Order: sequence, then C-alpha cells, then structure tokens
Amino acid sequence: MIFEILGWIGAVSFAFCALPQAVQCWKQGHAQGVNVAFLSLWITGEVTTLAYVVGDMGLKWPLIVNYVMNLLFISVIGYFRIWPKEPSSSNQT
Repeated sequence: MIFEILGWIGAVSFAFCALPQAVQCWKQGHAQGVNVAFLSLWITGEVTTLAYVVGDMGLKWPLIVNYVMNLLFISVIGYFRIWPKEPSSSNQT
C-alpha cells in the first residue's frame, strides 16, 4: 500500500511539473525559449515509455496518468513553439 501511495505521489508530481511551463506558453502565446530538440526527445520518451508500460507491465495507473498528462502539456508547449500567436496590434506603437 505504501508503495502505491508513493507511486501516485511521484506520478502526479512528474505529471504536473510541466504545467507551469504550459500555462506560461498559453499566456504568452509562444514557447520561444523552449528548445525543439528537448521537446522532441521528451515526447519520444513519453510515447515510447507509455507503450512499454502498457504493453509489458499492464495497466500501471500512476505511470499511465503521468505519461498522459505529460503528453497533454508537451502538446500545449509544442503547439506554441511551432505556431506562436501573432503579437496583438494594440501592443505595437
């Protein structure tokens, strides 16, 4: 039981560590400071490890929650890295 609790604490912590970056990208409308190689390696690691966990280890829900949440946040960050919002005309002088 203690290991399951620790697993959930770790999974939720890892899952939401990208939330502040995703929120910042959403608010700013871009992810210019985020390295594309980092995003590429991160998403590759998340997808392949999720496939491994589901295929080899069965449904380990703490891990699945972690990987799915990370994929969501990576998607937000990646979206704004590839398609930044246009600067608003009201901010231009």
